Amino acid sequence: MDLDDLIQILPKSNWKIVHIDSTDGRGIDNAVIYDLDMVEVLESLAIQIDLGAKEQSIKDIRQVKFVDKYAKEELVIFVNHWPSRYGGELESNWKRVSASQTLQTTINRVDEPSEIKFIVMDDFNDHLDNQSVMGLTNCDKGLCLENLYEKFDGTEKGTYSYKGKWSFLDQILLSKSTIDGSSAYTVVHESGGPYKSDFMFQKDKKSGEKFPNRTYCGSNYYGGYSNHLPVKLTLVTKS
Repeated sequence: MDLDDLIQILPKSNWKIVHIDSTDGRGIDNAVIYDLDMVEVLESLAIQIDLGAKEQSIKDIRQVKFVDKYAKEELVIFVNHWPSRYGGELESNWKRVSASQTLQTTINRVDEPSEIKFIVMDDFNDHLDNQSVMGLTNCDKGLCLENLYEKFDGTEKGTYSYKGKWSFLDQILLSKSTIDGSSAYTVVHESGGPYKSDFMFQKDKKSGEKFPNRTYCGSNYYGGYSNHLPVKLTLVTKS
């Protein structure tokens, strides 16, 4: 299923897609689906992560600037899919740190970054306490995003299951200006969390434990959707 198929089964609305082919070797790209009746796209950019000539090309960060047609306020969304832990967490750590630093540099280059509303989301392939993610919330460096998924730290919930242990490799972070009361939006904090539905899971035959139903595992085709669960957040325009 591609994005054109997906919008056909979504609740009826004026859905549009923001997508740019990335340099990822497997053809996996970051994209955004939006409702044209609610927001207008002002700018769409592909931010490349340079890991050096010897490394395989990876997914770009998708930067999309919207303007809300009702609130008349701009909102910038960064969709991420950082390098995996393939080859070992420690051995691959530098790749995700590089992705994080690329994102931080991009945000800090925006005019008046303290006033612009940002949402940073999706698959970081790192935990809440890893260097790459913590760099996004480091106020000493000026970025100082708030991770709405910190509330799950130490819990048994997550978006990814490894050997029966759940963790949040997928998260959503917001700029302070989005949640400090100056924004045209109200963030429904309790809405933040993993999205779950029975069709997304498969069950281990021995333990009976459920885990995300992936499409492929190695060369084996399972016909599922993803080995990660989606993350969600609700923003409500102030009346």
